[in-house]
Amino acid sequence: MRKYKLKLISSFLILSLVFVQMFSVIAAAQSTPNIIPVMTSSTSPSGIITQSSFYNSPYYQPYNAFDGKTEVNADWGTTEYQNAWLAYEFPTKKTVTSYAIACGLSTALCPQSWRFEAYDGTSWVTLDTKSGYNGSYWVGKLYQLQAFSITNTDQYIKYRIFISQNTSGDNNTVNIDLNEFQMYETSIQTPESPISLTAVGGDTKVDLNWSVTSGASSYNVKRSINAGGPYTTIATNVAVASYTDTSVTNGTTYYYVITAVNSSGESGNSNETSATPQALAQSGRAILVITLLNGVEKEYDLSKTEVDVFINWYNARATGTGSITFAIDKHNNNKGPFKARKDYILFDKILTFEVNEYDSN
Repeated sequence: MRKYKLKLISSFLILSLVFVQMFSVIAAAQSTPNIIPVMTSSTSPSGIITQSSFYNSPYYQPYNAFDGKTEVNADWGTTEYQNAWLAYEFPTKKTVTSYAIACGLSTALCPQSWRFEAYDGTSWVTLDTKSGYNGSYWVGKLYQLQAFSITNTDQYIKYRIFISQNTSGDNNTVNIDLNEFQMYETSIQTPESPISLTAVGGDTKVDLNWSVTSGASSYNVKRSINAGGPYTTIATNVAVASYTDTSVTNGTTYYYVITAVNSSGESGNSNETSATPQALAQSGRAILVITLLNGVEKEYDLSKTEVDVFINWYNARATGTGSITFAIDKHNNNKGPFKARKDYILFDKILTFEVNEYDSN
C-alpha cells in the first residue's frame, strides 16, 4: 500500500492543467529540449541511472523520474528522508546550464533543500544550491516542472540532484518523491569565420596570424598550392590565433585559410592569404631592441628577414589588422630541453623599438 494517495476527484482536469503548465515552463525557461532521453529502465535506451535508494514498487522506480512526463503513479520515491540522490550519466559529456524538477504525490515529500552537482571523475562539483523550499512553496505546484538556471561552461558526463531533506522532516515508508528530473543545454552558435589572416614566409616555414574569433574553442589550419583551393587541413585543435607551418618547401607559394571550431560545429573559411618561404641570406642581420611601456627592454639577434616580418606585423597592427601578439624566435637563446622558445610580444605594450643592422660575415 502507498503511504500517500491522491484523491481521484477531478483528476483528469487537474492533469490536463498540469501538462499545459509543464510545457509552458519548459518553453519559457529553456533554450533546448530535455537532453535526457525518455528512460524505460535504468539503462534504456541510453545512459545510466543511479540512486541512493528507492522504494521497491513499480510506482517508485528511479527511471520514472526520467520518463519525460508528469503523471501520478510514475515517481522516484526514496526510503530515506535525508541525503537522497538521483544521478544520470550521459553517453558523452554535456554542458548542462539549467535543470528542472517536479514533485508529486504530496507536498510533505517534496525536496526542501538540495544541490545540483556534476561529477568530474574524482568528486562531485556543486553547480547549484537551493534551500528554504518548504511545503508551502509546493502547494499548487505538484506535478509541475520547476526550472532553475545555473552558470556552467564545463562539460561533464554525470550529473545528479542531492536532496538534503524533505519538507516534512518525517521518516515514513516513502520519504522523498521526485516525479520528474530534466536537464538542458544552452544552444551554442557556430562561430563566425576568422578574419585578418596574414601569412609571412621564412626559411622553410610560414608564420600565420589572425584575429581571435569570439566563441571559438580552437582553430583548423588549411592549405593549398592553388589560389582558391581545394584546401587540405594541416592542423586541428590549434588553441591560439597563430600557427607556424614548417612542412613547406622554399620557393613554393602556399595559400591558407583558417576555420573556427566549437562544440556546435565549424565556421566557414577565413580570408585567403599566401606566402612563399625563402632561404635566409648568409648576411644581413640586426639587433632588434623593443622597449615596453613598463621600461623593460627586449633584445633579439635576428635575420633581416625576421626583422622585416616584425616590422610588417607592427605596421599592419597599427592599422587595426592582424593578431595583437607577435612571436619572436629566441634561436640560440633556447636554453633547456625544448624544441623551440618564443617570446610573444603584445602590440599595445610596445613603447618603441629600434633596429641595428650588422654584417654577419
